[in-house]
Amino acid sequence: MVNKLKITGGQLVGQNFNTPKEIKLGIIRPASNKIRKAIFSSLPKSIAGTKVLDLFSGSGSYSFDAISRGAIKCVLVEKKNNIGLCLKKNAKKLKINNACHFYIMDIMQFFKKNNEIFDFVFIDPPYCLFLENKFWIKIVKHIKQNSIIIYRIFKKNKIQINNKFIIIKEKTYSSSRLYFLKLK
Repeated sequence: MVNKLKITGGQLVGQNFNTPKEIKLGIIRPASNKIRKAIFSSLPKSIAGTKVLDLFSGSGSYSFDAISRGAIKCVLVEKKNNIGLCLKKNAKKLKINNACHFYIMDIMQFFKKNNEIFDFVFIDPPYCLFLENKFWIKIVKHIKQNSIIIYRIFKKNKIQINNKFIIIKEKTYSSSRLYFLKLK
């Protein structure tokens, strides 16, 4: 199991951060350095100067890489308190805590509480969790027409998204399938 991850690009490239202990229990499965590097190099537009939403944050690796590459704000949503504490410690260690905003709560609660609009959204739920239509209806209120959603699922699972979205790119890495989505 990986206990540390690295920032894969930008100003903080090469800096390590800790993974929550839940990785050993299989509760979280952070995207590997290789997958994150591939994701960021595949984005159809620059992440610099943007606002990012990181759902099912887990290790925070997407947000930390995004800030390193110039994102001005990342909102990390994670349900478990101890994982949230690890996220906060890592942001402080990396000296990016001013750009990180943490919501330690269920995602549907977050949608009720927050009205922000984001340029990029990372969605990386546990492989056993299928996102229902009500999730996709809620996420529409937090994105713009040109926002990009990066959605990671188990490669054997079939993608289930709302008909308001189109797949603009699809990639497979190891046991993961990545979908790049935007509004129709």
